[in-house]
Amino acid sequence: FLLRAWELLDKPSPFWIVEMGAADGQLGRDILDYFKRLEFPSKPEFKYMAVDRAKHSSADYHIKDGIPHILAADIPLSDITGCFISNELLDAFPVHRFEKKDRTSHEIYVTLDVDNNFTEILDAPSTPELEALISEIAARLPERARWEINPGISAWTAQVSATLKKGFVLTIDYGDLARNLYTPDRSSGTLATYYQHVQVGSPYQRIGRQDITAHIDFSSLMSQGSKNGLQALGLMTQTEFLQQFGLDQFIQRLRQLRLSAREAQENIAGMRELIKPGGLGDFKVLIQEKKTDIARLELFFELHTTLRDLPSHQLPVPLLSPDHMSLVAARYPHATWQPDAYDMP
Repeated sequence: FLLRAWELLDKPSPFWIVEMGAADGQLGRDILDYFKRLEFPSKPEFKYMAVDRAKHSSADYHIKDGIPHILAADIPLSDITGCFISNELLDAFPVHRFEKKDRTSHEIYVTLDVDNNFTEILDAPSTPELEALISEIAARLPERARWEINPGISAWTAQVSATLKKGFVLTIDYGDLARNLYTPDRSSGTLATYYQHVQVGSPYQRIGRQDITAHIDFSSLMSQGSKNGLQALGLMTQTEFLQQFGLDQFIQRLRQLRLSAREAQENIAGMRELIKPGGLGDFKVLIQEKKTDIARLELFFELHTTLRDLPSHQLPVPLLSPDHMSLVAARYPHATWQPDAYDMP
């Protein structure tokens, strides 16, 4: 995808890759290591920057394991030509919860009861903006239905667009379009909590020690993006995305490499895990563009002219390294979340 984005932008130098929510930088290391394996006659200038959220206003810049990393309250970059990428970032944004009662939408607030235990109360939406966002959703839901709103998406798309001069935004997360998220058969909402590999029931237990997430409303993400100059080119599952970019061919070619039987099986299993139905394969991938004059998603899937500059017209097969998470951790991505590893606001 990144090579094709670089090509569609007329091979700019430098071509920036900005990863939002990069954490330990594993994806960035994989990207840069893979680019080093490409045997172009003249090496393109690819630049990678990891950006993570920090509670302090001043930016902290450092390099770890060869990966440039910024901790900041916003995005301290400008005039980027290239691509913004994020993987399971937006689902970690705080959400507001609502419940429909007596044909009226109420926000769910949290307070303490007489025994100092967390308890919920219903009241009017806390802001006019939230009230406007929930009105259309509430109309299609039954009584006592619950759902979530992620207001941080608007500010995030505005920041990304302000930083991106020209290029693409690639967002990978779990969620769906609004018409599939806000339905009568999903009347409990999508808020979920995970602790030690296991989905648990209440967000009011193990405060600060469990992961709290909610599905992304990609309709809202596309709408807010459009308002900020990011036009949606297409939304697909991770399975469709990876297969369009040749994952099936990589699996076939992997069998031909001189690997031990165990190495081959581990790599094939890892690739298949990424497209597994009911698991990672159901993640959604959204591609947006800004000022690229690209109007058709199909242009990404056409034969890369870049391949003509590579030996045998083939990209190298990506392989597992000791740095990659185990297959168990990949099946349970929330299990790797460590609250002390992040400087949260």
